[in-house]
Amino acid sequence: MDSVEAQHRPAQGDGQPSAKMPPRSNSVKEAILYDTSGQAPAPSRNYYQVLVTEMAVMLRWWPISFHAGSKARPGEKRIVAEDYEYDTNLRTEIKHNLGEEVDAKVARLARGIRDPLSCLPRELLNDVLDKLDLQSLQQLGKCNTYLRDACCSNDLWERIYRNHHNNWVSQELQELAAEISWKKVFFTSKLQIQLMLSRRRRASSAKQPSADSAQSSAAFVTEMNA
Repeated sequence: MDSVEAQHRPAQGDGQPSAKMPPRSNSVKEAILYDTSGQAPAPSRNYYQVLVTEMAVMLRWWPISFHAGSKARPGEKRIVAEDYEYDTNLRTEIKHNLGEEVDAKVARLARGIRDPLSCLPRELLNDVLDKLDLQSLQQLGKCNTYLRDACCSNDLWERIYRNHHNNWVSQELQELAAEISWKKVFFTSKLQIQLMLSRRRRASSAKQPSADSAQSSAAFVTEMNA
């Protein structure tokens, strides 16, 4: 079971108050596509679990309170999977308590995107993408929106460029990539890159005299007023 904030369930004897588990619904007998849990961010201590099956999305919670006489009770909310995309209240609750990555993964599964790569966290997916050749990246990016965005990400193409150029990147090139993207830099010929950098230098030089003139004028005015 994945963990977001907590690594284990609160249990008697480990310094945490205990809470009765809510009764499991019949839907849990369905094939579970995703099961993750964790503790909400501070100051809340509540424990949450998200289950996604072929037909439903379920959010369960166990209120954790150190106040005697607390009337908070465990609960469960269950909706049809295809409705998850439009249930803003449930999505907001999952984002707040378990994180945006969990919400994004649940949304992909609810829409029927269930290939293993699309279910990977972005960090692990990046490790996979780093090992693919260019043709494989191009084909993988055609599978769905999530994989297309990952295969076209600026961070990925910066790593690809650095790997192909022994990790050497000038400051000028970084500034150019910030304007046109690392993917375009990678696929642009060296001659075209040099032409682009040359035009940037000329444009920068043309602006410099104006800036120097403005500074001189400001200094002159200051002296006259002194």
